[in-house]
Amino acid sequence: MTLKKLLSLLSLLLVLVACGSDPTPTPSVTLAPSPIPWQRSSQVLTLENAPQIRLLGRFDDHAATINLLKFSPDSAYLASASPGDGRLRVWNLASGRAVFAADQFVTRWVYFTPNNETLVALNNRTLQIQAWDFFAQQPLTSLTAQNALISSVVQSDDLRQLAVGGTKGRIYLFDLVPLTSKGYIDAHPIITVEQMAFTPNGQQLISLADGGAMRVWDVATQTMVHEFTKVDFPPERFAISPDGKRLAVAYPNSVRLWSLEDYTLVRTIATPEDAATSTLEFNADGTILIMQGGNQNISLWNALSGQRIVELPEQSRDIAGIELSSDERLLLNGAHGADLYLWNISTLDRANVENNEVQLQRANIAPSGVDVYFATWSANDQWIAFTDKLGLIYVLGISG
Repeated sequence: MTLKKLLSLLSLLLVLVACGSDPTPTPSVTLAPSPIPWQRSSQVLTLENAPQIRLLGRFDDHAATINLLKFSPDSAYLASASPGDGRLRVWNLASGRAVFAADQFVTRWVYFTPNNETLVALNNRTLQIQAWDFFAQQPLTSLTAQNALISSVVQSDDLRQLAVGGTKGRIYLFDLVPLTSKGYIDAHPIITVEQMAFTPNGQQLISLADGGAMRVWDVATQTMVHEFTKVDFPPERFAISPDGKRLAVAYPNSVRLWSLEDYTLVRTIATPEDAATSTLEFNADGTILIMQGGNQNISLWNALSGQRIVELPEQSRDIAGIELSSDERLLLNGAHGADLYLWNISTLDRANVENNEVQLQRANIAPSGVDVYFATWSANDQWIAFTDKLGLIYVLGISG
């Protein structure tokens, strides 16, 4: 074999070895601006100015359906990720440009830290958790996030902790500032972790496994504090009240409220079948439960009396997001298709519920001809972002 042929063969082998590895992708910023002239949002969206909501810009850098949109805590940035194209982006909402871009990073879970400068994402393929300084475009720490397929991820209310559950029942715990491992809990051996939530103070973690086992864990010691007794049907979803004192658990025909102080059953709310299998959330003061389930209808319930306040009509398609405004006078929800609704719920009498039909006003704020897939609202109530099935991101607000 000649020297020239030998060198060519070695070069080919090096290329094949490089292609077979899966290193942490090196981020590269995308400088393309919005194809629609970008406008800043200048006002908090309220019931009074809702008619002024307009399309402020669009991001076209994804080539497949986006499964995640997340605003930064200060609402200055928007992260997007698509498992279909393996692209992860962070958009600057002041300029309409990307400030961070990573390719070949397949993820459905992306989180900001409290300083709004670090991005943390979980790689579906490598099962690693990766932190970036997205301003400097530099990868930081990378750690093992699971020993099985990732099934559930939750961030604490103070944005400083993350729990990652897997299909083999193990939960990995992390501090995010900086990214460090806190160990793991074999919470539900060989059984998939379906849902988790930190208590508001971040000291305990509640886990729900496939089959209905629900357990409370002390985060510091990683020991079990309590296991809820199984009832006639396995639970399907749960939510913790903002004060950390109650746990709402959805069953096929009811929602049961448990005390997190002594773990006693406080109330059982009879509901239509599968009323809360997809969404079960408390409002900000814990007086209302927001539910959505198999029939796709969204309903609001008085969490203290157990009475239904209202059910939003005509929700015949898959729900594309449910969120309340900060003042809780507006409710945002999308339905797969051409609808993105703002509902005026300020007229609801939430304390005195009667069996009378309630008329609610709503406005469809989706641009004409757009197929809504997923929608979310920024924490400061100035931006509404949603995607379509093609991977386009639309940003709405009030400019000027």
